[in-house]
Amino acid sequence: MRHPALRLFQLLCAATVTVIAAIARPLPPPPERPVWMSVLGESERADGSWAGVDLLQTPDASIDRFQITLRPERAVRVRLEAVTDGQTEQLYPAHAGDAVLGGGRSWAMPGPRSFFEVRGHARLRLVVAAENNSPGADIPARLSGAVHAVTLPLTDGSAAKIGERSLVVAAAGQAVLEVPLYGR
Repeated sequence: MRHPALRLFQLLCAATVTVIAAIARPLPPPPERPVWMSVLGESERADGSWAGVDLLQTPDASIDRFQITLRPERAVRVRLEAVTDGQTEQLYPAHAGDAVLGGGRSWAMPGPRSFFEVRGHARLRLVVAAENNSPGADIPARLSGAVHAVTLPLTDGSAAKIGERSLVVAAAGQAVLEVPLYGR
């Protein structure tokens, strides 16, 4: 039979080791939460009506203009750029730096029923980071295979059914996705 003081000492030692182990263990990273996105390209037909194309599904489509829609599940920082012949032009936001998009709603760039014009060939560069991240290393973004069908309005009032895909934004760094643009 052990002495009660020895038992108490052993219990305190075990509790102390447990607390120290819990404090020393790094916290797991917060779970990745996707940003749902779609890229709608628009081309004018001979009769003046507009046809829509999913630029994530058909990246080599020839278009006159495009719109990107993001639906983040949590707040994110976003910057949209066009890269041509080694030059980079920031398309969104209109000021230098990033825009913060709140989670839980859809954001159309440049705006609802508005489109960016495309002349020649370019690459659309989307940079997304968690709102609370300080700018970090660029991490090539990955799109999930999951696709949700969404219907978006075209310039002439007709609708285009395209896919919305999940872009996974890691807890650290900034995700970068590039989409080729082929203007007519």
